[in-house]
Amino acid sequence: NTALGYGALGLNNSGAHNTAVGKGTMEANTTGIQNTALGSRALDAAQTVNNNTAIGYEALTLCTIGDNTAVGASAMAATTTGAYNTAVGRAALDGLETNHYNTAIGYAALGGAVTADYNTAVGANALLVNGSGYYNNAFGYAALDACTSGHSNTGIGAQALGAQTTGNDNVAVGVSALAAQQTPSNNTAVGKSAGAALTGENNVIIGKDAGLL
Repeated sequence: NTALGYGALGLNNSGAHNTAVGKGTMEANTTGIQNTALGSRALDAAQTVNNNTAIGYEALTLCTIGDNTAVGASAMAATTTGAYNTAVGRAALDGLETNHYNTAIGYAALGGAVTADYNTAVGANALLVNGSGYYNNAFGYAALDACTSGHSNTGIGAQALGAQTTGNDNVAVGVSALAAQQTPSNNTAVGKSAGAALTGENNVIIGKDAGLL
């Protein structure tokens, strides 16, 4: 083990192959193995868990389960028993508590996720307030950032599906594609601002500004 900082690995008993750097990092660890914590209070609640990586102030600070990666200040700060999650960016996945298989890359990406599973958010504020939605994919600044409980949506491009809250099975490819719809389902729009004013369901719209008139 490697420990550097006040209280780092302070209670370690038989835990092995751990690296803790910073005040209070992994201070509760007793038997956990193969963890890396860099930053004040990173992984400081973990006692017996394995294979976590926490880099940044309070990254994974409440975590009591293994197999998570959090890089950035407050990344996954609320996570307790959620596993197989990856968060890169300040406050990424910082609200997630018990759920699994989420990937968030970018400032506050998936920041509002509490009980969400199987989501991917790449870009600052992508899927920002997603609380319980699942199987959502957001790529680009603020893509799907208003989604709260919708599932199986894909938004690619800045602000794609940006107003979507509870609708399902939508696909938007292009900056501001399907930007205005909130609750509809089963729409597909490809192109910048394609379907940007659309509020109905079961539509396929292709082309820049298509569907605006």
